[in-house]
Amino acid sequence: MSKLIPHKGNLCSKYATKMISIKINNNCNRFCSFCIDRGGRNGNYISIDDIAKNGIFYSDYRIVIITGGEPFLDFDKIVELAKRLRPYKQKIILNTNGTLLTKEKTIALNGLIDELQVSIHHYDENRNNKIFGGNVSFENIKKSLENKLFSLSINSNFTNEYTKEERPTAIHKMTTLCKYLNADRLRLTETKKVCENNFVLASEFFPKSSLAVSRTSNELITKGCTFFYNKDGIQVSVKRLCDYAKGEDAIAFSCCFIDTNGQKKIDVDTVNTFKVIYSDGLVTDDWVFEGI
Repeated sequence: MSKLIPHKGNLCSKYATKMISIKINNNCNRFCSFCIDRGGRNGNYISIDDIAKNGIFYSDYRIVIITGGEPFLDFDKIVELAKRLRPYKQKIILNTNGTLLTKEKTIALNGLIDELQVSIHHYDENRNNKIFGGNVSFENIKKSLENKLFSLSINSNFTNEYTKEERPTAIHKMTTLCKYLNADRLRLTETKKVCENNFVLASEFFPKSSLAVSRTSNELITKGCTFFYNKDGIQVSVKRLCDYAKGEDAIAFSCCFIDTNGQKKIDVDTVNTFKVIYSDGLVTDDWVFEGI
């Protein structure tokens, strides 16, 4: 088997934009069954000094994503970290489930972050609450972000909460919700770290002729696994998973370090496209699990 060369736009490509994910905490106030971080490493304590020092050290990693857990559970530390990193980074992204948003927090984040990513996995609020295991108010998200000076993306997974009858119209209804929330983007992805029975193909939400669902696993690697288009004024991206990133025991958790037939897909410098910084300052080349 010949070595697969990832498309330059894929995260697994050595030509991908370098980025750092910062896992600020391990706690969350909701209980999504398919949370990709379940079983993930816990830093046990938060050291803003160590996180910031290491984040600044990797000066050519210009994009930073702050995630958790639920980052807003440690909101003051988020603000402090963003202030430290702001002069050194091109783009700072913050990820949240949206439950702890307030107008005051939005004002505090203005000028510090470039993008807020809010996870919503169903256009119906009650169905979304079922997925999250608790209330997530769409109205509160909308009102809290009225005075935002950063962009808003909605992160959404293809899940079994959508019935087969709902799936062909789900994207339209999600973009309608995005417009209600004054969001700029809808980021859709097939779900990682779930068993085959719970994995839902993106193809069930799109026409069979769509480029976004017609590629084989190898083509997702070599021709691109993320597709972009505009629907109803909302920028939509669709992230599909190649076979190496699927399943509960996927070889590649972050889609960065995929082994094909016993060899790296591309040169070893792939590891220089992605870093994870944990709350205690530990830096790794991929997400790791408890005990490391």
